[in-house]
Amino acid sequence: MSAEPRKLLDEGWSKVRGSMQGLHGDGKSFGIMRTAKIKTLGNMGASLQHTFRERETPNADPDRTRDNTILVGGDNSKDVLAAWKARAPEKIRANAVHGLEYFIGGSPEKMKAMSREEQDTYFRDTLGWIENRHGKENVLSAMIHRDETTPHMTVMTIPLDDRGKLNCRSFVGNKKALSDLQTDFAEKVSEKHGLRRGIKCQSRSKMGQ
Repeated sequence: MSAEPRKLLDEGWSKVRGSMQGLHGDGKSFGIMRTAKIKTLGNMGASLQHTFRERETPNADPDRTRDNTILVGGDNSKDVLAAWKARAPEKIRANAVHGLEYFIGGSPEKMKAMSREEQDTYFRDTLGWIENRHGKENVLSAMIHRDETTPHMTVMTIPLDDRGKLNCRSFVGNKKALSDLQTDFAEKVSEKHGLRRGIKCQSRSKMGQ
C-alpha cells in the first residue's frame, strides 16, 4: 500500500466500506472511491471541521487552502449541519446512520498528470454520479481539496431513502452491493477519465473491514 492511501486510512477511513478500488495493481492509473458511515451528528461535525479546515490538519498546507473549491453547500461546518437538520426526518432510530461520506481521488501519479481542468471535470462528473444515487437535494457538501499531496474530493450526503427515512443500508447494504458500487463508479465515471477499477477484494480482511 502506498503512503497516500495509508495516510487517508489513518485519518478515519479505516471503517470504509468498498474501499479498495485503486489500492491494488501497479498503482499508476486507478480511480479511488471510498464511502464512510457517519453514525452521529457529533461525528459528522468533526468530519466537516476537517473538510473546512476548522481544526488542525497536519497533512494540509495552509498556504494552499485557498485553492480548495466548494462545489456544493455552505462554506463552514455549521451551515452543512443546518442543512442536514433541515432534511432529516422527525423520527430517527437510535442506531440510524446519519450521513454517508464519499472520498474520491485517484492514483497520485495519474492525478498529478492531469491538468486542473481535467481534475475538475473528473470531480464534477463524480458529483453528478453521487447526486443521481442520492438525489441532488440530499448532497449536503462537496469540496475539492488541493492543499494536500494529491487532489481529491469529499462529499457529505444524508442517506434518505424513497420514503424519506434514514436508510444507509439501501445505498451500501452488503458486500455485493459495495462491489457493485465500485463497478458502477468505474463504468460510469472513472474509466472515462483514464482511471481503472481496482482488483476486486476476495475477503473482508483484505478490505480493512
